[in-house]
Amino acid sequence: MKQKTSTLSKKITGYSTMAASLLAISNIANGQIVYTDVTPDFVGTGNGASYDLDLNNDGTTDFQVNISSNGADVKLLINASDNNAIAGTSSDPYKYPSLLQANDIIGDALTWVEGNYQTMATSGYFGNPYGDWFGAVDGYMGLRIKVGNDDHYGWARFDVSEDGKTFTVKDYAYESTEDAPIAAGDAGSIGITPVNAIGYKVFAANQSIHLQLKNNLSGDVTITNLLGQRIKLVEINSNAMQINMSDQTPGIYMVTVRQNGEVFTQKVVI
Repeated sequence: MKQKTSTLSKKITGYSTMAASLLAISNIANGQIVYTDVTPDFVGTGNGASYDLDLNNDGTTDFQVNISSNGADVKLLINASDNNAIAGTSSDPYKYPSLLQANDIIGDALTWVEGNYQTMATSGYFGNPYGDWFGAVDGYMGLRIKVGNDDHYGWARFDVSEDGKTFTVKDYAYESTEDAPIAAGDAGSIGITPVNAIGYKVFAANQSIHLQLKNNLSGDVTITNLLGQRIKLVEINSNAMQINMSDQTPGIYMVTVRQNGEVFTQKVVI
């Protein structure tokens, strides 16, 4: 049974309450994400296994994952129905969904591939193995659905076995605001922050983005707009930083901090 919620489900644990000044920003910035927990996780194994993924839960299948296997040979494919698309690469007639990491920005800036028979993992049929998804653990796939004439971006989280013969669907989410990007793994948390974000505070005030970091170790801060385009890239030189945004139009921006092997993304409203 699937459980739909605009906040994080019980599967995503280890969260703590943010300061009151940040709660209002979080509520404004994250309120449009619709998250679906696949409960229990769907596990497909062997020839004929398939999963119909309805990203916005409107009763219509948006994507279908399926396995074809003949002994040692395997094809793990995903189909994008109608005008929906998957972030990846293509070299006609071959199509390969990209394996994204948590916090990667999913939006217009990515390359989007429409159509069926997109290869997650295949071996045996064409000699060498092809596809990025062999042995993936908590791998994210960038998804784009068409609702009327509007594009909506989302993600789905998968595990794939080393031999490509088993896949697991864990959860997925999409942005209900048209054309708005989403970070891989963003489940629309409202008033809570993940454990790996503890020690980071990011908020907007007076046409600037303010950051309080755990330390001043080397790293960078990326500011991305709603089209997924990088607006600013700033090197970390202090554990208390201020980035001037007076040259940008008012709106929602995504702030990604990369520091000391950690990645943290926060939405802010300018």
